[in-house]
Amino acid sequence: MVEDICSFPVTITATVVGTETTFYDQSGAVTTIHIHVVEQDTFTANGETFTGLPYTFNIDVLFEDGEVTHVFASGIVERVPLPDGSVFLSAGRLDFAAHPGSDFRIVPDVGRSGNVATFCAALAA
Repeated sequence: MVEDICSFPVTITATVVGTETTFYDQSGAVTTIHIHVVEQDTFTANGETFTGLPYTFNIDVLFEDGEVTHVFASGIVERVPLPDGSVFLSAGRLDFAAHPGSDFRIVPDVGRSGNVATFCAALAA
């Protein structure tokens, strides 16, 4: 359950398929983990359920001295058809390391954000 998208809790279920590649430096320390992902999310709140369209993005986990410094996700952030015929679409790049404790976001740090107010209003109906 996510409580920081709308003014009410939203339950999210996701189907995720991906491939992971790990990169090492000459000493064998992990420098980067790259993950290519296809995801489809379902959002439920107030008796309303919306299933998003599958979308593709990449995650790069960067390390320095064995510690994670950034977790960049880039590509489509979310793509959900809404009942009014519009599509909530966010795309760009976000850094999960800049949002501690947040496992799910629908608005990128840089890029194009969908209309969150319209998305929440549809779930509030």
